[in-house]
Amino acid sequence: RLSLNLEVPAPELTTAVCPAKDFARQLLRPLHQAVGMIGAGRIPDGVTTQFVVGAAGESDRQILQLTWQLLTQMGLRRVYFSGFQPIQDTPMCEAQPTPRLREERLYQAELLLRAYGFELDELVFDEAGMLPLDKDPKLASAEARAELFPLEVNTAERWELLRVPGIGPTCAEAIIFTREHARLNSLKQLAALGVRIDRARNYLTLSGRYYPRSAPAQQMSLQL
Repeated sequence: RLSLNLEVPAPELTTAVCPAKDFARQLLRPLHQAVGMIGAGRIPDGVTTQFVVGAAGESDRQILQLTWQLLTQMGLRRVYFSGFQPIQDTPMCEAQPTPRLREERLYQAELLLRAYGFELDELVFDEAGMLPLDKDPKLASAEARAELFPLEVNTAERWELLRVPGIGPTCAEAIIFTREHARLNSLKQLAALGVRIDRARNYLTLSGRYYPRSAPAQQMSLQL
C-alpha cells in the first residue's frame, strides 16, 4: 500500500500550510499516477491519502467533497484524517488545535461514503459546511430524511437498511439472508443478527409493528 498525503482539500488552501507546494502538479498528479499502478499490480493493497484537519481553515464539506471523489472516481482504498495540533516555535504555533471529535466525525462520514454507499448530499452540514458534533453523521442523516422511515425489515432493500442507524453492511447482509428463510418478527431476532437495537428501533417496523423509544442511542461504530 502507498500513501500520498494531500493534507488540504483545495489548491487555494495549500498556501496556508505549505506555500512552496503546487497542489495540482505536486500532490494530485502523483496521486493519479499511483492509482494507475493499482491495476498493473504494482500497488496490490491500494493507495490512500490523508488530510490535516483544521490547519487551513477548510470546512468538513470541502474535505468530504474531495474524499468522495477520491473514493468513488479514483478508487482510493482509504482516506485518513489527522487533527491539527500546533507545535511551539513553528509558523503555525498560534493556530487553534482541532478538537478530536471533529476528526472522529470525519472518519464516520468517510466510512458512510466508502462502505455504506452514501452520496455526499446525504450527509448533513451546517451553514458553515461543518458536520454536527453533537450527533454522529449517520444519525443526523436519518433524522434529516424522515420520509424514509420507518422501514419494514422484511422488505427493505439493502441500501435502505444501510441508512438505518445501528445497521452496518454485515448486519444488512445477515438480515437479507435470514429473511429468505424465516420472517423477522422481534427485536430479539434482530439483536441476534448484530443489529444495535438501541439505535435502530426508531427507524424500523417488524411485520408492521413499531417499537420506538423516545430518543435513539448515539455513536455509530467505526469497526469495518
